[in-house]
Amino acid sequence: MNTDEREESARISAHHILKQTANGQTLAAADHILVREQKEDLPVVIQTLLNEIPEFVENHSGVEKNLFTALIRIGLNLVGRDVQVAQIPKEIVEKTEKILKEGLRPLQNSYDELSSIATDELLADMWSVNGGDSLPGYMAESIRKILSGDHKPTAFIEAFGQVAQRTIYRKMIEETYCKFGNDYARGLETLRHLGFSQVSTNPVLAAKAFDEDPDLVRKLTGETSRTVVSEQNPRAHAD
Repeated sequence: MNTDEREESARISAHHILKQTANGQTLAAADHILVREQKEDLPVVIQTLLNEIPEFVENHSGVEKNLFTALIRIGLNLVGRDVQVAQIPKEIVEKTEKILKEGLRPLQNSYDELSSIATDELLADMWSVNGGDSLPGYMAESIRKILSGDHKPTAFIEAFGQVAQRTIYRKMIEETYCKFGNDYARGLETLRHLGFSQVSTNPVLAAKAFDEDPDLVRKLTGETSRTVVSEQNPRAHAD
């Protein structure tokens, strides 16, 4: 792939990430960096993404918080085991992480409140898993202690990386002692950054997830409202 082709590929990826972010799909937006066939141009993708942000914010009203959430999620992918699973070379990851943090600093200073809200919401989501009595809950508390009131996205990414790196689970996964899965209905979005690779649950825990995360109720209501047959006879379509 020549320089022009690499730049065009990076531009397409950056636009895809921004489009997903505008639609509120921040997790899918962030995970795009993991599923791309091209690995070596990841620093170019993130730099292109950062360069496109001013115009993106100008053309999409009220998208700032989602934007910070997506950028934070990209950062968590970079400091977690996700990039290793995606077989992205270490030197590429380190260069990309540096570019992301350098680009985030002026943005988070310009949108201080919104950037901190994005961090707070991610921390709250981690802690809410089983009412805090869980590994994500423990990690959230540990991260809060490290942050000590500084809830800027760059600080959160760095603190998450520190906490994730020193958990016994990640060490055991990296040393290939065993694999870990998540049998709770929530939390895998956090645990996957440690290397957890499997998930299973039961109806009771799945139902409990709706009590823990009101956003799930909103999403379910939205899905069913788009399906007329479900509204007409919900019991027949309970699955």
